Amino acid sequence: MSLQNRKDLKIEATEIGGSGKFVYQMGKMTITTLGNGESKSTTSRFVMMLQRGNDYDFRITATALN
Repeated sequence: MSLQNRKDLKIEATEIGGSGKFVYQMGKMTITTLGNGESKSTTSRFVMMLQRGNDYDFRITATALN
């Protein structure tokens, strides 16, 4: 999935969960690109893991696209 010639990007969270120090977010991402005068949309699923630090802020520790 390329972000080159990106026309639009939509991210939809479908599930959020976790407890304590770890949180996950699952969803889908749709990228619309423009090439040769035509729009093309590609949708992928993703999961993102976040970990809470000592300052209580959550930081992304891992991501995966399918």
